[in-house]
Amino acid sequence: MFMPIRKLILLAFCGLIFQVSAGQAGETLESVMLRMKPQTLMKIHYKETRYLELLDQPWSGSGYFYAMPDGMVKEQWYPQREIMAAKGSKMYYFDPFADVRYQGEMDGGSGIQAIAFKGLISGDLSLLQQYFKSDFKSTDNDWEIILNTSNKDLAEQISKIVISGFSAKPASKIEVLLADGDRHVFQLKKQTEGESLQNKVTQLFKELQGR
Repeated sequence: MFMPIRKLILLAFCGLIFQVSAGQAGETLESVMLRMKPQTLMKIHYKETRYLELLDQPWSGSGYFYAMPDGMVKEQWYPQREIMAAKGSKMYYFDPFADVRYQGEMDGGSGIQAIAFKGLISGDLSLLQQYFKSDFKSTDNDWEIILNTSNKDLAEQISKIVISGFSAKPASKIEVLLADGDRHVFQLKKQTEGESLQNKVTQLFKELQGR
């Protein structure tokens, strides 16, 4: 299934959003931001379902996210392998099946979505406030954050993001509603963490850069 590289990169960043708003019922801005920010390398399994207007049946995919203090990598394994990443000021994409590579700066223009999601990954509240307005709901058992896009350029791609999870836990579900009406749902489950993942992440970046 073809999807523009810009949209693929955009959706990659959605996958590592853990939590991004102040809460109630025991939750605070500091607690959610702390849980959101990776302190070391982290591996997270994901299942993604895309509800697309042009398809009769939902599209399904799965793979792994690798979160790190200065970026992230998404390695999709099903239905076919592809890699996306953000590190520092750069974003990357590689489709081994089609032999297509892309890398560029996250400095506005086509990189504005990557800038916004890098703010989500790193817990940068001041950056997030440039792109989203948030609503937060919580109970003793769970919480939900609704991020409504407030930036004009970003709104051309994303309408809103809904993030949910159990109390005192990172996000387990993320829904992304795109401006064209398509909807993408991510189910997340942490696998492992630690510096033992460094060799894997290094190899993925070599693939992304064609080395």
